[in-house]
Amino acid sequence: VLEEGIPTGEGIGTRVFATQVAKARELGFDRLLASAIGCAHIKGDEFNGSVTWARLGYDGLIPLSSQKWIEEDPECSSLRSAKTLHELFALPGGMQAWKKHATGFKGTFSLRDDSKSLAVFHAYLAERAKRDAVKMSDGFDLTKLDNEILDDIWNRIATNGWDAFLEG
Repeated sequence: VLEEGIPTGEGIGTRVFATQVAKARELGFDRLLASAIGCAHIKGDEFNGSVTWARLGYDGLIPLSSQKWIEEDPECSSLRSAKTLHELFALPGGMQAWKKHATGFKGTFSLRDDSKSLAVFHAYLAERAKRDAVKMSDGFDLTKLDNEILDDIWNRIATNGWDAFLEG
C-alpha cells in the first residue's frame, strides 16, 4: 500500500514489482508469495489487489467466497470447473467473472523461465512499452490503457489456450 501523498498512476508500483521479479530471479528465488486483498462485492473498497495481482500473473486457489458467487451467477456456469485463477482466466469470460466476484487470495508468482506468471507479466511489460514508452502505470492503480492490455492478454489465453500463448 502506498502512503498518502505518494502519486499513483506514474509507474511506481509496476517498476517496484518488475525490479522485485528481476532481483528475486537473479538471487535464485523460484517464486514470490502475496496476500492480495480486495473484494469486488464491497462498493468503494479501496483495495484492488485481488484483481490487479491476479491479472499481472499471480496464481492461487479461487477463494471459497468467490467460488460461491461464481456458482450462484448464471453467467458463470461454464467457469465452475476452474479451481485456480490461471484456470479461471484461461476460460472465456473467466477474467470478467473474477473482476465481478474477486476476493482476497493467497497468490504465487512463479519465477521459473517457463512459468505462466512470467509469461503474462513479460507480455504486459512488452505491450505496455510498445503502446506508451514514456510512462508505465502504477501496479496498484491501473490506467485504462493497462486494463486494455491485460484484458487483451487474458483474452488471447482464453481464446487460444496456454500452450499457444507460451509458444509466443
